[in-house]
Amino acid sequence: MWKILSSTSALAISAVLTITTTSSVRADVFGGGPPDSGYYADNSLHMYCMDLNYFPAWDTPMVDSLNYLQSQTNMTVQKSLTCSNDTDALFVVRNGPELTGIRGSTQCLKMSKIQGICAGSLITLNSDILTDYVSRRKTSCHELGHTVGLTHSWTSDDCMISGASSNVLLNLHHANHINNYYAGK
Repeated sequence: MWKILSSTSALAISAVLTITTTSSVRADVFGGGPPDSGYYADNSLHMYCMDLNYFPAWDTPMVDSLNYLQSQTNMTVQKSLTCSNDTDALFVVRNGPELTGIRGSTQCLKMSKIQGICAGSLITLNSDILTDYVSRRKTSCHELGHTVGLTHSWTSDDCMISGASSNVLLNLHHANHINNYYAGK
C-alpha cells in the first residue's frame, strides 16, 4: 500500500536527506593543527618568500599557486622582502635522503601566542619527485593549503588529495573553509 505525502511533508523529507548527504560526504577538520589539519594562519595576509637555492623553473608553479589562493579566496598574498621564521609561506626546494618518498611537507616554524595558529611556515618541496610543472603546482597548492588550515582531501577534486594528482586547484568546499574563517581577519 502506498501512502501519498503532502507536498509539505515531501519537502521536509527532501531537506533532511539533502542536509544529511551533503554534510556526511564533505565532513573534514579545518585548522587547529596536527595531527588532524594544518594550523590556521595568523591573518588573511599571507606573506611568502622563496629560497633562491633552486632552478628558476620552480618559480612559476609556486607563484601560480599563490595567485590562485588569492584569486579564489579572501586571502591576500604578498612577497616578503626577507625570508624569516615569521614568513607565512617560506618555500624551499630540496632533494636527497631528507625527503625520501615524500613530495612535500609543511612545518610550523613560529607558533602564535594563540593556540592552533602558526605565524610562520616552512614549505619544503622535493625536487627528486616533482619533475614537471603539474606536479610542482599541485604540491605547492597542497602545502600552501596546509599553511591556512586545510587538511587532506578525501576526494580527488582538488590539490589537497595526498599523493600524485593532476588537480592543481582547491575545490569549492576548501575555498569556503578559507573564506569563512578568514573573513574580516
